[in-house]
Amino acid sequence: MTEPTLDGRRPSPTAGRRMRGDFLGLRRCGLTVEQAGNLTAHLRGLHAVPGGWTLDEVARLEFTRWLVRSGAVGADDQAPDPSDIPAVTLAA
Repeated sequence: MTEPTLDGRRPSPTAGRRMRGDFLGLRRCGLTVEQAGNLTAHLRGLHAVPGGWTLDEVARLEFTRWLVRSGAVGADDQAPDPSDIPAVTLAA
């Protein structure tokens, strides 16, 4: 099975390393963990939050963004209709 692509691109395994490098570089320049997290997130199009972003949070949002752009997840997804779910009967 092939992986979903976005404009012929696959998710880059080096993206996480690049993001971690950005974060660590900002820390070496004297920024706090919160400042470096928020600036790393800002570089990826996210707004700052109180307490700062963690790298894990930014990575999860980047992955979710990629899923939406690739069409794997989208606005056409719907919650199942409760009437379509079969009733469960308990054995007596």
